[in-house]
Amino acid sequence: MFTSFLEGRSCKGVGAFGQCVATSVLFLSFLVFAGPPVAAQVYTGSLTGVVADPTGAVIPKAGVTLVDTVKGFTYNTATDDTGRYILRNLAPSAYTLKVEAQGFKEYIQSGITLTVQQNATVDVALQMGATTSQVNVTAAAPLLQPHLC
Repeated sequence: MFTSFLEGRSCKGVGAFGQCVATSVLFLSFLVFAGPPVAAQVYTGSLTGVVADPTGAVIPKAGVTLVDTVKGFTYNTATDDTGRYILRNLAPSAYTLKVEAQGFKEYIQSGITLTVQQNATVDVALQMGATTSQVNVTAAAPLLQPHLC
């Protein structure tokens, strides 16, 4: 390929030789830098697990919610017929996992930290009981400004 590129070119004389070398260097540089594509680096991770009842029986169609406590993103999924859930393409961060299923108490686990390319597993054992509502208050009262008279 390279020889066919240079066919018909004459590198006679000082000026022509320099031009021929420059063309060759340019062509070789193109081959080096335009080589096969390099796979992009992946920095995301995943979280997976199995949701079961106290006897170990899997719970299909349980609602799984993962909240990025740093950025506020929410990821939702449900367990499959084998009780397994998987959440992919998660950025490194701190997360809170919530699992809900009818007839079981809500499960919440905070402090889950995913690092670069980490594939973590969190298996969940739900306890029998009625589903309850949970209220979290995160707003603070406004600060009062004292008036100077």
